[in-house]
Amino acid sequence: MKCASIIISVEDGYINFPQNGNIMPHTYAVYHSFTLKRKKLQKNTRFLLDILCFFRYNQRKRGGAAMFIKSRILTVLDCMPAAACLLCIRYLEKTFYPGHFSSGKAAAVTLILVFLMVFLYYLAAFTEELGRLLCGLLTGYKFSSFSFGRFTLAKQRGKLRLCRTSSKKLNCIMVPPPMENGRFPYKLYYLGGSIFNLLLAACAAFLAVRFRVVPLALCAAAEAAFLFFWSALINFIPLRTENYINHACSAVMAGKTKESLSRCHAKLNRLAAELSGVRMRDMPKDWLHMPRDYELRMADGAEEAFQLHCRRMDEHRFTEALEIADRIFAQNTEGPFPLQGDLLNNCVYLCLMEDKSAAGYKTPAWELFRSHNGGNLAALRTEYAMALLYGNDAEAARKIRLQFERVALRYPALADIETERELMELAAEKHRKEP
Repeated sequence: MKCASIIISVEDGYINFPQNGNIMPHTYAVYHSFTLKRKKLQKNTRFLLDILCFFRYNQRKRGGAAMFIKSRILTVLDCMPAAACLLCIRYLEKTFYPGHFSSGKAAAVTLILVFLMVFLYYLAAFTEELGRLLCGLLTGYKFSSFSFGRFTLAKQRGKLRLCRTSSKKLNCIMVPPPMENGRFPYKLYYLGGSIFNLLLAACAAFLAVRFRVVPLALCAAAEAAFLFFWSALINFIPLRTENYINHACSAVMAGKTKESLSRCHAKLNRLAAELSGVRMRDMPKDWLHMPRDYELRMADGAEEAFQLHCRRMDEHRFTEALEIADRIFAQNTEGPFPLQGDLLNNCVYLCLMEDKSAAGYKTPAWELFRSHNGGNLAALRTEYAMALLYGNDAEAARKIRLQFERVALRYPALADIETERELMELAAEKHRKEP
């Protein structure tokens, strides 16, 4: 059995891809392996077997049976779109093209349904975030940004600005309303995307019934209904693994205690403030805290610790920033984790500034991040510091700085631009002082 050649490691809920140096949820991994590397369509049953074989159970992996069951649920949910396409093709074979499935016309219809499945997959992800945007506006949230692919529409200084990023994203960030009596509306914001997709699934199901006498239209509408329902389901059932947390689980976790609700409100405010131009060091201190060690093993805990690490860098408290990074690495020793490449990149810069050896951070994961993030401001900052402090090459540093300024012209986060420029100036100042 042949699996996709681009996979280099498998983690619980995530697959490590060399395209961008980061890990991806298995929903995206399955479709990348399907659309990018499959030269021709194999038998659908064989394809589903390939998907299931990507996620082998490792009994020694941290998290035990609960994490295993959750990740298997995600795997089954990820297989549903391919199963929908398989059923539609089989239906056409038996009703519209009986006995002639190998003909050119039937093959063309098959390809149409396959490409429609891929298109609807991305459309369902888009409408998921669009539903969150609409429900957020209905409950008093204010628009901050909407990202799709490499483009981000952000509201900055009272104006809408279209920006281009180095990495592909799909998310909606909004400013939550103020808390009243320790509460704020969050359930509809987190679950609005699933509700919106359920409505679209119902509309597609109605069209399937309406045009049931036309087999191709029936299959296309049924496939759309299945895909929208699948997208709603995968974010409506609370699911969490070490490297993945969906919207429903975020809502459940936010409502557990007053403290968790306050932290959720602070996180939403922090994300919106960063895009509007507020630097990490200027944000209120209660918006960030250091998670406990066991929380660092989860994606949300590691992400919050990473933000605190970035704040210490913005405050030029480099020793503390390195200590936070080491704590994150100490709790994630069994494989790749979200933001691993970004964290390694920052650690290399910090070691250069603190005159420490960066050999322990120059891992294959860092090399992967470095080679696939040429348009990332933080990566360019580290390359600039390495050119000056490690290579003593002022000309190479000048070229990197010019590239940085070109990327910054359409970069969405103004605060990040200011922070990275300042860190580059610190590296240049250190280089000037060295004999």
